[in-house]
Amino acid sequence: MRIVPLFAEVCVRNRVVSVLLSGVFLLGILAAPATAQQPTSAQEYDLSAAALYDAVLNEWNEASNVGIHFDVSKRFLQGTTMNVAGVGEVGFNHFENYTLSSYFGGVRFAGNYSARFSPFAQFLLGAEHCCDSTNFAIQPGVGVDVPWKPQFAIRGQVDWRHVYTDLDDADGLRISVGVVFPLNR
Repeated sequence: MRIVPLFAEVCVRNRVVSVLLSGVFLLGILAAPATAQQPTSAQEYDLSAAALYDAVLNEWNEASNVGIHFDVSKRFLQGTTMNVAGVGEVGFNHFENYTLSSYFGGVRFAGNYSARFSPFAQFLLGAEHCCDSTNFAIQPGVGVDVPWKPQFAIRGQVDWRHVYTDLDDADGLRISVGVVFPLNR
């Protein structure tokens, strides 16, 4: 009988939609800084660290119960409208009976044409480890950083992960929200 998997798919789909709508709402509120508030300068994010809660990671036909990932980025090219940074990321996502760990590195392209937000696209390569097995994975993603206080920015991020295995490759959608801190103050 397919009722339980269908129910799980509907619950995951509803969870994804609610997280996306909540993220759009929060970004809309945070995009307009208060008049007395000074937005964080793009110069301060030459070297930054981020901690993000993974609200959703659907992979291997399951949804993660809880997850978190951390990244560190270092800008190495700065243009008038775009920056390029190297990125390293470590993540952990717990499913019902196991925990996935992921280790990625790559490049992030971020727009710097607005003081209110900074959209970005990134492409990461690395490995996903679980259950005595480590597999090669790619993870392209998009997101936006919204300066909120002089000490940090809020980040919303969506990634798609493809894991190459010997038997059956896996695809996963990850939706995250968290904070970014400049490290070069």
